Amino acid sequence: MKGGTAGVGTRITVKLPLRKDDGPTADAEWTLPDPEPALLCLANEYREWLTNLYDPEKTVVTVFSDLRKPAHHRKHDYLIVTDEFDRADVVGWWGNPDNIIWLSQDGPLVPAAREDGGVDISMYSPSGIKSATQMLKPEYQRGIETRQPEHVRPSRRNFGKLTVLIAEDNLLNRGLLRDQLTTLGANVIEAVNGEEALSLLLRKQTEKPVDIVLTDIDMPVLNGFGLLQAIRTKGLTMPVYAVSASAHPEDITEGMERGFTDYLTKPVPLSVLTRVLDTTASPDVCAAPAVAATEAALPRLPTVPAGYSAAFVEQASVDVAQLDTVIAERTIARLRRWVHGVSGGLSVLGPSGLLRRCQDLGAILSGSEVWSSEIEQHALAIALDLKEMSETVGGSTDGSA
Repeated sequence: MKGGTAGVGTRITVKLPLRKDDGPTADAEWTLPDPEPALLCLANEYREWLTNLYDPEKTVVTVFSDLRKPAHHRKHDYLIVTDEFDRADVVGWWGNPDNIIWLSQDGPLVPAAREDGGVDISMYSPSGIKSATQMLKPEYQRGIETRQPEHVRPSRRNFGKLTVLIAEDNLLNRGLLRDQLTTLGANVIEAVNGEEALSLLLRKQTEKPVDIVLTDIDMPVLNGFGLLQAIRTKGLTMPVYAVSASAHPEDITEGMERGFTDYLTKPVPLSVLTRVLDTTASPDVCAAPAVAATEAALPRLPTVPAGYSAAFVEQASVDVAQLDTVIAERTIARLRRWVHGVSGGLSVLGPSGLLRRCQDLGAILSGSEVWSSEIEQHALAIALDLKEMSETVGGSTDGSA
């Protein structure tokens, strides 16, 4: 090498961005807990990657690579299979499509339930794979079954005596919930964060007590978990429902374990809110969140109803401005919070390509602590779409004025 000195070695400094080890539980987030999973793959890289998702001291992983070798699905928690095999051949060999997790290089970063009972997920999303395994657990499936609306009795619709408190920092989400509840005849009070909600609750106890609380999870000042804890600490016993844009099985499980009455996924259908009100007005009626239908083809951008145009434009302006600050700081935690908020706002407008991209970015961020140009470009693209929507909605509003 020119310029070098004979007999003297070269010093190279390499900096690697590694995840911080916070102690014995640091790997718990990424370790799959199931004791007897089965894997089906051919490439050694896939085998190594997938087996490393488990703790060898707690899990016995059975690895298959030949469909001619018999398998007994009842002996295993589930099967994880790579896209190296024909799906029909795998189902015929395994015998039970209900507990197969299908990994593929171009799979969704957020688990997608299949009509046959299995789950599709990207092989590059550890958190998504974990979510997929939880979706196959019997307790999760029983939860879905009990949430089906077919057996819920018709509403008595005597909700004029009920007061509902909404704790939500997103203008669009709050406005939609308010309009839905008032349409059903309920009385509504609103708070922009958990601290304000708690203050309103305590004041209302001496006037007209609140019957139901609907709270977002991720709010400034005091989040939904903190609000729930404060409510119970004060000895208040009214039902408290989590309302979140996340439908991840682990998030739903955490919400229920924390003590929420139930976990409602945005956008909350009017029929679901009817059952929520029915549960309080008629305690023998069981509330049951509806399961959203899968959309065959998603619009690139959602449509904003005319009545919510002003709220959307104002919220989009706040979201876009906040992203500038997040990018200047280059903080994954702040970006994760930003994406969660944007997803929550978009979710009330129904399924769309933009919402899906927000959810995918959220999944990427849940498995990363390192800022990258790719992550930044994803966020900026979302902001551009928000600007486009805001200009379109704002223009139509001006034109109709």
